[in-house]
Amino acid sequence: MLRLYGRGLGRLRGFGASAGRTPCRTRAECRRLLSSTAVQRAPSLVLLAKIVVGLPIALWTWKCASLVVFQRRVIWMGYWPPGCRSETLDDYASELAGLHAEVVTVPSEGRVRLRGILLRRQSARAPAGRAVVLVYMQGNASTPLARIPSFRRLLFAASERGLDLHLLAVAPRSYWSSSRRRPTQSGVTTDYLAVVAWARERFGESSYIFVHGHVRAHNPAALIAQSIGASMAVQVISRLERPVDGLVLECAFPSADSMLRAIYPHRLIPYRCGHLG
Repeated sequence: MLRLYGRGLGRLRGFGASAGRTPCRTRAECRRLLSSTAVQRAPSLVLLAKIVVGLPIALWTWKCASLVVFQRRVIWMGYWPPGCRSETLDDYASELAGLHAEVVTVPSEGRVRLRGILLRRQSARAPAGRAVVLVYMQGNASTPLARIPSFRRLLFAASERGLDLHLLAVAPRSYWSSSRRRPTQSGVTTDYLAVVAWARERFGESSYIFVHGHVRAHNPAALIAQSIGASMAVQVISRLERPVDGLVLECAFPSADSMLRAIYPHRLIPYRCGHLG
């Protein structure tokens, strides 16, 4: 260790000579020479200007590039919140009190299997007329199980008005326990078309079929919707050979591009540069 220290000290003593200064002869002189050299090598104004100007531009470019590269994960967030794919009906036992819940499997194209829930109030009696089925299309995150509190209020309110309502909420591909396939607009539309066809087969061609876009409940008195489910409902309706009996849309938007332009109208905002539509 002493030998290595002696070699380093010898090199430091020769540094002063190579820099045009008088070489240091003692350890104290070497320390003073080293500290004065570090002070003299302060960042230049050109370097500071590059940091001030270049860093925001680099971050803006990185954010725009990330929106393009990861846009599918931004739109289709089947992974969020963490752990949602492993949830079961047992996790919502208290919210399901008074309801009849059934886990259903709906086949879609390309060997895709969709999992969902079918809910109705237990005390409700089957009406003499046609069944009323509400097909729910979820938003771009979470699972149908997370909407059970909202479904419960809706089913109880319908039962109080003498309506035997069946609520069918099926997760599209890559959501909850459905097949882990790459989600696309055409693929998710195909999945929901299969759900509507399954509902008609289950409840009969004479049943009332209503399609409802995503609803997010913040409190029992207000329902606020702002998600991709309502837009998917429009896509499904436009491709049905036989129209449904009703369509419920809340805060729908025609495309992701139009929504981003409405929320971020400034041209330099990177969110509108990803072309997510």
